[in-house]
Amino acid sequence: MAKRRIMIVSPHPLFREGLSRLLAESSDFDLSGVVPSLIEAETKAMEFLPDVIVISQEDALQPIPWRLLELAHVQVITLTLDNKQASVYRRHSVTLDTAQDLYQVLQSS
Repeated sequence: MAKRRIMIVSPHPLFREGLSRLLAESSDFDLSGVVPSLIEAETKAMEFLPDVIVISQEDALQPIPWRLLELAHVQVITLTLDNKQASVYRRHSVTLDTAQDLYQVLQSS
């Protein structure tokens, strides 16, 4: 099976570094890029060509740029850090308790 290419979007350096390290430990994922903002993610998504974009959000109501949601080949996952929720756009919402829970979401998206 081909590795899933993941792009991380978060204003939090600790989140970006932590998730990057977790993904590096798995042979199922390839980190295609890391950016600090949604604005930068809009331009870099076309350069990095990820399969999945993981976005950390402090506010679950923060809008996701439509350009990211409209990329046909990309699954967008938002992680709301305050309540363990992950929204998998065009699919469903799940609760995450462990890194393994996140791996399962990334593999199934």
